[in-house]
Amino acid sequence: MSISWESILGADMVVDKQKQKESNLNIQGIQGLPLSVFEKRDLAVETYSEVLDCTIWLCSNNSMVRQIKQDNPGAVCYTTKELEKLIELNPKPDDIKNVNEAKKVFPGATIIETTTKEQMLDRVLSEMDVEFPADMYNWIDENDEELSTRITEAEEKVNELYKSGSVEEFKSALGEYKRLHGEAFNQMIKKRSKSK
Repeated sequence: MSISWESILGADMVVDKQKQKESNLNIQGIQGLPLSVFEKRDLAVETYSEVLDCTIWLCSNNSMVRQIKQDNPGAVCYTTKELEKLIELNPKPDDIKNVNEAKKVFPGATIIETTTKEQMLDRVLSEMDVEFPADMYNWIDENDEELSTRITEAEEKVNELYKSGSVEEFKSALGEYKRLHGEAFNQMIKKRSKSK
């Protein structure tokens, strides 16, 4: 995978810091490195990101992250593995900002998995198959028309965002769809237990 640093950051490198003086790379040399080569070196690069409007650290590995965090516990660091995951997601600027905010709030957080909308939908639906009994849908149709309508609307929104929404919008709609099913299940259990 050969990706330019500019495509990752939308910004210029401003400072580089090496754990060991194993090479004489300058900033321009680092920018020319593919991520796969950068990952094999003990390097950390501090850069100002115009997209994020803040300074972040690009670290070749977790060892470099630990060293940067030792000197500056509040530093936001991304490893090459995390950058590769971000590139897979092809995020919009707002999505990148959300990831960065999460890394600020949870300093030990790392990007470990990317999920397509299809994988997310499959996972949630398979969880729901296990969690909710088949007769729940009939029960909710017969006993709570408003909730049944909200579930139908949520399902339509999930389908719409699956085709044309962002991953975050889709994830949010999917979460609401599952939450409504949980509400229906709890209602059914509560009313059935009262009738016994």
